[in-house]
Amino acid sequence: MADLRTHRPDLEALEYARPSYLTDQIFPMLPRAMQQGTIYYQDLQSASSAQDGRTAGNAPTENTVADAKTTFNLENDELFDRQKIPDNQVSSLGGLDAAQQMAARRGKRSVGNAIEDLTVANVLANGSLSYTDIGTSLVSAVSVGFDTLADLAGDGPIVLALSSRLFTLVKRYDEVVERMQFTGVLPQSVRDVRGISKAQLAATLGVDDVIVGNNEQWYTQSATYRDRSALIKLPAAGIDPIETPQVGRTIWFSPDGLEPAPEALFEIHSWYNKDKVSEIVDIRVYAEQSVYNVEHIYGLAGLDTALITS
Repeated sequence: MADLRTHRPDLEALEYARPSYLTDQIFPMLPRAMQQGTIYYQDLQSASSAQDGRTAGNAPTENTVADAKTTFNLENDELFDRQKIPDNQVSSLGGLDAAQQMAARRGKRSVGNAIEDLTVANVLANGSLSYTDIGTSLVSAVSVGFDTLADLAGDGPIVLALSSRLFTLVKRYDEVVERMQFTGVLPQSVRDVRGISKAQLAATLGVDDVIVGNNEQWYTQSATYRDRSALIKLPAAGIDPIETPQVGRTIWFSPDGLEPAPEALFEIHSWYNKDKVSEIVDIRVYAEQSVYNVEHIYGLAGLDTALITS
């Protein structure tokens, strides 16, 4: 049967209102021109001890360097959103072009949210991680986590990732407010912390940066997420995972194997469905996410109101 759909590169290139997605930073896209294949990456390996006191003439002790790899199959990882526009709604939406653009933007956001969901689960609900309770001090817990990640191979910055709601909460912690004076930021009312930036909080906690996810994905979606954050050693920009250890990547099907702009990652078709008497806009991607070095995530739990006493 002939494909009656119309491929829409114009809608694929259309910008849309992207929420505060953190996937681009934590698990950057790794485009592939084939839907199946193998990814090779650098695995974190335990440091070997240098041999001391070798007897002359004897062979040195060998330490084996092994590669690491994982397979991907994007045929099983389709993310699809179909938007339907009843024909009697087209004119009220500004005409066919405007209606299709609105549908494309909605579909892109829906698919983008699904990919962000993968990132959140890998960071805040990863079964291979233990989430350290911050106890009586977020500052101390972050310090221990930062030192742990700093000792690991990998060149990226170490950041604190958390939801927007927890970002607002931790700025009210007594110890954070107390330490804020050492950053040169002291509002007239020390409790008026709304204007404190991510960079200022990062300086207070002693991390390279603070990255904040939208509440829909990073807080509201699961009760498990609501007291959790994580320190993450981000992948160095532009470096392939085979070259240096990285936390992971999002494998994304790209027909030409090149990395497009974030708004152009989607395959979009439009068509008219006579049975439904509606215009249809289909938005699709093939993507999966892989964690290569879970050690680059240091989970934190217990972020609640207990550290606010006034």
